[in-house]
Amino acid sequence: MTLQQLKYYCAVYECRNITKAARKNFVTQPAVTAAIRELEKEYAVRLIDKDGKYIRITRAGDRFYEYASQMLTHAQEFDDQVQDMVSHSRSLRLGLTKSAGSSVYMEYLSGSSEEYPDMEFKLVVGSTSELLEGLWERKLDAALILNHGNVSIDNFEWAELRTTEMLYCVSAIHPLARANRLTVPMIANEKMVSTKHDDCKTEALKQLFLQYGCEAGPQVIWQFDQQSTAMKMVAFNLATGYFPADGIRQYDGIVGKLLEGDKPIPICAVWTKDAWKQEHVQQKRRRHLQQKHRRSLWSGTQLEAIRSQM
Repeated sequence: MTLQQLKYYCAVYECRNITKAARKNFVTQPAVTAAIRELEKEYAVRLIDKDGKYIRITRAGDRFYEYASQMLTHAQEFDDQVQDMVSHSRSLRLGLTKSAGSSVYMEYLSGSSEEYPDMEFKLVVGSTSELLEGLWERKLDAALILNHGNVSIDNFEWAELRTTEMLYCVSAIHPLARANRLTVPMIANEKMVSTKHDDCKTEALKQLFLQYGCEAGPQVIWQFDQQSTAMKMVAFNLATGYFPADGIRQYDGIVGKLLEGDKPIPICAVWTKDAWKQEHVQQKRRRHLQQKHRRSLWSGTQLEAIRSQM
């Protein structure tokens, strides 16, 4: 699911016409139709029924519209916050998770460099816990994270942008690549690879294992700095892995499958409330202290000059 797909669907829902929805978004009719079909395939539901030139929204389509419009509102909130930050500063310190952050960054902020040509974007890659710590310590302005539910973000401002599916990844030649369904017991003895910045993702998989009575948890025996290295291990059938769908699309020779009982993971934008204001206040305070110090030096010099004339 992408923000663009949600935008197209909401346009169809509101216009009740695919052609009008396409014109509203300055795209072709097939592009809108394809987006809706992809959403229906991903969620295994029928969102609209076509009857010639007319369309009818299904019950599932009504409920999905509420969800989609909410996601678009959250995305707009994040966009407004970014614009608020960049209007008061010449740099934006953004934290990204290795597993999905880069793809989300390209989706939401790729046009920001053109919109704000004088803005410097400082990207920091880390684990979810590292990024949240960076926000708390004011070392970051915002972060894009996978919210597996095992970390608290209640102390921050946040918006759920969209969701991504977590996939169990195997080589195309692995026996599990041909399985119609995949359960935790089927992968309990598989050797797995991960990246060093995936602490929350690994913990979420452990919880899924526990639900099926597999107390030993996943056998993660390799951890690499780069996800590309981990994916090569999977492609060469040397290990299996657990990665978000956004992070594996560019790799060949890998099959990603949903684990039974697993759920889509929200991708969230997180930021500290009024972060730019805090920095602005600190800058004013530093300037005030510098001016006070200069005045103090000037007063001392002037006093010495007066004394020398007495």
